[in-house]
Amino acid sequence: MSLGTNPRIWFVLILVAVTGSCLNISTVFAQDPAEGTWVAKVPGPQGEIELTLILEKSGEDWTGSLKGARRTVDLKSLRVTGNKITFSIPNPEMNITAKFEGTVEGNVLDSSMKAGEFPAQNMKFIRQIDQVVGEDGGKKYRVGSGPAGVWVGKVRAPDGEDSQVILKLDKEDTDWLVTIEDPFVEVVRGESI
Repeated sequence: MSLGTNPRIWFVLILVAVTGSCLNISTVFAQDPAEGTWVAKVPGPQGEIELTLILEKSGEDWTGSLKGARRTVDLKSLRVTGNKITFSIPNPEMNITAKFEGTVEGNVLDSSMKAGEFPAQNMKFIRQIDQVVGEDGGKKYRVGSGPAGVWVGKVRAPDGEDSQVILKLDKEDTDWLVTIEDPFVEVVRGESI
């Protein structure tokens, strides 16, 4: 059965995709197999919808959200056991609760969501990797992954001469690190980022 013909699952996904809300963008470096940002594309009546699943671990506790085109919903009853993930998304207006089950295999999360008595809808999420460390020890960033990365700009001196300035932004755990390099002051580390 396709997603477009299953009204209850479609309603849960459209609820996530259509009603407005903002997402706090965060870069998650996965230490647990399930932790991270996961993206899936599912068919809809007006084209594909991108769903973003964010799973975060703090100590032994897990939190998460599912974001569509315009809305983010918090996950309820989120459980992660090894590479198995389950959660629910209640919809009190329709008196149904969608149940999610998935299994992580590397950077793929194979999953299904079931609402009410209708058959489950299969979905494949792919882990979003915002940064990797190259063989040379340097970090490389995914385009659109947020402010982290190497930014190059030009500064014009009062005499009209242009100089290249390099701004490096990096996130270590929850703290941001920044340095600025230019031909005159070499490297300066930023504060209060």
